[in-house]
Amino acid sequence: MTDFIFANHGSICLLTPVSDDAKAWIDLHVLDGNDEVQMWGGGVTIEPRYVWPILEGIADAGMTVAL
Repeated sequence: MTDFIFANHGSICLLTPVSDDAKAWIDLHVLDGNDEVQMWGGGVTIEPRYVWPILEGIADAGMTVAL
């Protein structure tokens, strides 16, 4: 089982946490104190320029992402 599902829609990307650990990671590293985050369909919308640092943080945490 994967922790996140990632979808690239060109001008916007969607990162959806699937596991409980992924939801906790999103809460701590993306949502905490950030009132500009947009959620859509249970996932976090991300501008493409921010994707790689977020995916690297997920990998550093030992979690997986499915494309």
